[in-house]
Amino acid sequence: MEYSHEIIIPNDDIPFKMFIFEGKDGKYVREKHWHNSIEIFALLQGELEFYVNEAKYPLKPGEFMLVNSNEIHSSHAEKRNFTVVLQIPLNTFKKYYTDERFIYFSHSRRLQDEEVMRAIQNMYEIYTDRNFGYELKVQSYFYHLLYLLVSKYREVNVDEEMIKNTKKLNKLSNITAYMKENY
Repeated sequence: MEYSHEIIIPNDDIPFKMFIFEGKDGKYVREKHWHNSIEIFALLQGELEFYVNEAKYPLKPGEFMLVNSNEIHSSHAEKRNFTVVLQIPLNTFKKYYTDERFIYFSHSRRLQDEEVMRAIQNMYEIYTDRNFGYELKVQSYFYHLLYLLVSKYREVNVDEEMIKNTKKLNKLSNITAYMKENY
């Protein structure tokens, strides 16, 4: 297999994982992988290239990449960048699943979505300041972000092949997680 499974563990104080992209210094390649979470890369400075299911998505400041659960993706950062990454557990969206227990977000409307970018930037700034009650303020922006995702980006008409591939990677994810825990 030419790609790996990544297990996502939320931060201790918030119900998702938020961090600065590990390729911030440039000259970085993250090989193909997948995970059972929704991942958002919000590019604030610099440039990045993403590959999602073999499609190329170059990013400029003010743009973000939304990676669905079980999408094979990789990233390339030739130059320095400042990118905030959110990894949201898939079960956060279970209320919005289709009948096939599936959710998919569009990649096509992600360019220059100032409301999404503003929410992520606010979340990050509040999180790094860590003033009293920061977790609540971060989560208020987080819930606004979730609202934007399910109201603007959620796709309900997806093809059967995509659902089948997702189910296949879900099974493989369970096997991988078991192996990592027990071996």
